[in-house]
Amino acid sequence: MTVIAEVREYSELLDALRSYQPDPAGLPLFSPVEIRTLGKVSLGAALGALGLKLTVVVDEPQLARIRHRLTKRKNARSNAGCKNARARYSCFRGNPEKARALRMQQLKLQSPRRRREMARHAARARWGA
Repeated sequence: MTVIAEVREYSELLDALRSYQPDPAGLPLFSPVEIRTLGKVSLGAALGALGLKLTVVVDEPQLARIRHRLTKRKNARSNAGCKNARARYSCFRGNPEKARALRMQQLKLQSPRRRREMARHAARARWGA
């Protein structure tokens, strides 16, 4: 296993990939002028095209510096028997047909005016208008 670089932030990752790149191959991700960025989809494709993989390891000195700020994780299922605990299970999981049928029923019960108001509200929330 050959270590190419140690990376702790996004810009270091891009620099390491640019420096390793054996053949430019026309990948726009690594051009001097940034055209695209690495995201959920392109990261895997870029690593595959370069014949690389990422390995995540614990940075012991950094972990020692921040350990006093870490809190113990709470188990999400610890309140399973509590009556007031919020359910974390959806009856629609694995059953999209049921969800779709109930949504269609809900839409039939709403007036066109109400649906229009809801759509306008959603658009304003999304676009900040």
